[in-house]
Amino acid sequence: MIYFHFLEILEFMQQHFKKNWVIFSQILFTLNSGFLNLITFNSCYQLPSSHVTGLITRSAIEIFNSNYTMFGIVCSNYLMYLLGTIISGYFLEITEFVVTLNHFYMVGLEIVILIILTLNYFNCLLVLLLSSFVLGLQNGISSSLSNHSLRSTHFTGLTTDIGMCLGQMMKKNYENSFKFFIWISSLLSYFLGGLIATLCLKFIPNYVYIFNIFLLCVVIIIFIKNK
Repeated sequence: MIYFHFLEILEFMQQHFKKNWVIFSQILFTLNSGFLNLITFNSCYQLPSSHVTGLITRSAIEIFNSNYTMFGIVCSNYLMYLLGTIISGYFLEITEFVVTLNHFYMVGLEIVILIILTLNYFNCLLVLLLSSFVLGLQNGISSSLSNHSLRSTHFTGLTTDIGMCLGQMMKKNYENSFKFFIWISSLLSYFLGGLIATLCLKFIPNYVYIFNIFLLCVVIIIFIKNK
């Protein structure tokens, strides 16, 4: 019986998500997000670069404590993430599995920013703000390629989706089961990105962004092969 249900799930996956390169690109983007988020958590300000909900909560705390300098930093962090999404929205259309030249430009811009961060690693504020900008930009790329169905940082919503999908599968409704495996892969890759960042901070602290640059170069290669 379990084997039969698994075959049903595989059939749904084959019917609904044939663009495997998008899934792989998403996993690499999510690795990048988990990596950058841990880096900014370990910086001077100990703030996330991908956790917008946490930033809004932190801004309320800083206002209550009359820490206006920190409040300004938190708000700037949020606004840089927002700016990244605005730029993605301006230059990218919802293409759904179709790579355009602007997708290459956006990933290229991410790489340029990561090179800048490599050269200015000890500037905590720059690291925080540019990391948030990169992740806002990246989330826009993911949304553009998947018709808003994939994100590289939104794990509160993703956990909600996983739970609801599990509930549906328990009553033998497998309509969204193909997405379940994508969501689980994203969750694990985000966690893995954080682990890799920890290792890089320990062994190559001055060159941690080499890993991110490598990931995004692989994404560009995937885009070229599927353009």
